[in-house]
Amino acid sequence: MTDFLTSLPEAALLTLVVGVAIALSVAGLLAVRSVVPHPVLQEHNDVAGFIFAVVGVVYAVLLAFVAIAEWENFENLRVGVEEEAAEVVNTYRAAAAFPDAERDAMRNSLVDYADTIVNTEWSRMEKGEASPDTERELEEIWLEVQNADPQTAGEINSHAAMLDDLGALTVLREGRLDGASAVMPDVMVVVLVLGGAITVAYTYLYGVRNTIGQAAMTAALAGIIGLVVGLAIIMDAPFRGSTAIEPTAFENALEAMEATAPD
Repeated sequence: MTDFLTSLPEAALLTLVVGVAIALSVAGLLAVRSVVPHPVLQEHNDVAGFIFAVVGVVYAVLLAFVAIAEWENFENLRVGVEEEAAEVVNTYRAAAAFPDAERDAMRNSLVDYADTIVNTEWSRMEKGEASPDTERELEEIWLEVQNADPQTAGEINSHAAMLDDLGALTVLREGRLDGASAVMPDVMVVVLVLGGAITVAYTYLYGVRNTIGQAAMTAALAGIIGLVVGLAIIMDAPFRGSTAIEPTAFENALEAMEATAPD
């Protein structure tokens, strides 16, 4: 279900989630009111109100926790992408300390790595997949740097820095790929749906004389819950849709490496 929802455009996803939430909540209210008369419900308004306050607070905390966690994960991935692109540029610049042949080989591999991310891997990440081409380019960079034979003090220092940068780059790429393939656990989806259903269902216990007014208030509550749940689902797919993280950082890295390259 989560995969299906995240495959939809954001507007369609929110419309579907909110629409279903409102329709089910109003249908449930009308079903209850058709069986239990208003005077009977009205007798329990005080007790229902107290319990509803507790249930509402508990669910609100859960909903806020999920929404904030998804947003923080989204932001961490965005920052990680920028850091990964920066590590590519740092490694590219550090290669300047080596002789021309070694320098050019390492730099060409770094450019190819960034290029495959932009043109190949990014589109595959929408499906939670990595690019074999990008993986090969990263392995090639590692081999070239590890096989380098630094002689001067400057080369030794640059070689050590490049190894550190490549280590950080590799970790950041793994984090990016993990973020692209990870989805909200099914148990969390079940808890959110059941918690929302229970919260909305408690509004049925109020004995409000105006059924249309009560239906409107119930629909508003269900709609707000649906909006937040829909937002969490959108944030759970950070590389899909119009709100997706873009490969802009790597495009900028390619431009920076082109500007750094010797004439």
